[in-house]
Amino acid sequence: MTTRVKPGRAVTALAAIVVTQVLIWYAAVGLIETPSISHGALSVVLGALSAALLGSLGEWTVHRYTMHTPWRNRILNVPYELHHIAHHWHHYTPNRFTHAGPIKYHPTRDPSLVCDTNSARLWVAVQQYMYYMFFGLFYVFLPAWLITKNIYFMAGLVPAIVWVCTMFVHVHGVTHHPGTRLIERFSWFHFLKRHHYIHHIDNGSNVNFLLPLCDFLFGTLRTELLPKELERWGTYEEALVRVVPVMKGKAER
Repeated sequence: MTTRVKPGRAVTALAAIVVTQVLIWYAAVGLIETPSISHGALSVVLGALSAALLGSLGEWTVHRYTMHTPWRNRILNVPYELHHIAHHWHHYTPNRFTHAGPIKYHPTRDPSLVCDTNSARLWVAVQQYMYYMFFGLFYVFLPAWLITKNIYFMAGLVPAIVWVCTMFVHVHGVTHHPGTRLIERFSWFHFLKRHHYIHHIDNGSNVNFLLPLCDFLFGTLRTELLPKELERWGTYEEALVRVVPVMKGKAER
C-alpha cells in the first residue's frame, strides 16, 4: 500500500496553513509597532508557533518531494538516491529496521557504503543538517524577517527551527540504533519510532518525522498496518527485537 495525497484535501490544507501563517505574520507586525515587554513575549510565542507550523510543512515537503521523489537532474536526485534507495530499500528495509552499534550514515559519494569512522559519520550528519537549514534559511527565516522586521518574533522562530533540524538528524538516527540515550526514555520518542516504522513500510505515509501535523492535514497519517503488511514485514514489536549486527563497508542487501 502506498498512501497518496488527494488533491482537493491538499489544496484545502495548504490554504489553511497559508492563511494561519499570514495571520501570525500580521500579528507580529502589529506587536512590533507598539513595543512593550508583554508584546515582546507574545512575539516570541508567535515565532515558536510559526516554527511548528512551517517546520511541519517544511519537513513534510522536503521529505516527500526531494527524498522520496526521483528527479531527472543528477544533482537534484542525490537526496532520493541517499534516502529512498540507500536508506529505505538498501540498508534499513522494514525487516532490518533496528541496527546495533553506532548510527550509520551513507556517504554522499557512494550510497552503497556506510561510514566506518566517527569523523565520517559526523561529517555526513553535518551535511544533512546543512541541507535542512538551507531550506530553513530561504523558506522560513528570510521571509519572516522581511515581512515582520520583529526581532522578538525571530527570537522565537530561529531557535525553534534550529532545534527541529537538529532533532530531525539526531532522533532519526536513534530510532534505528537503540541504546541508553535520554530521549529513549520518553513516550513521545516511542510514538515517533512506531510512526516511523510504518513509514518504512509505506513510504507515502507518515512523511512527517518530528511534527506530524501535516500528515494529519494532508491525509498521510497512518497509525496501523494492514494484515498483508504485517504478514510480510512483521509487527513493530518484532522489528525492535530483530536487530541487525554491526557491519562494515558495503551495505548488504
